[in-house]
Amino acid sequence: NVIHDLRLAPYTFTGEAGTANDRFVLRYTTDETLAVNEAISSETFAFIKNSELQVRSSQGIEAIQIYDLNGKQIANYLTQGSNTSFNASFQFARGVYLAVITLDNDLVVKKKLLN
Repeated sequence: NVIHDLRLAPYTFTGEAGTANDRFVLRYTTDETLAVNEAISSETFAFIKNSELQVRSSQGIEAIQIYDLNGKQIANYLTQGSNTSFNASFQFARGVYLAVITLDNDLVVKKKLLN
């Protein structure tokens, strides 16, 4: 019945040989909320207009992958620097696509594209 914070110091103990399946309980607690930053996700946009892929975000854009509905990657774009906007020619058939956008804070945002 001891609670020990492993971030503060290592924990050592002496025990008997054998199997003890109920010896330890690992408890994870944090003061931070573990969630996707919905604000950044809602501030990231991707769309196709006049045969051009356009991506905008409040964060820097590092990479963009485009997938078709079969899950096949059809395009991969890497940006230079931490630009918050990206444009590229989109010469693929009419249909639905998925854009996977990696931002400079390693957040990945997925957006549906209609061409």
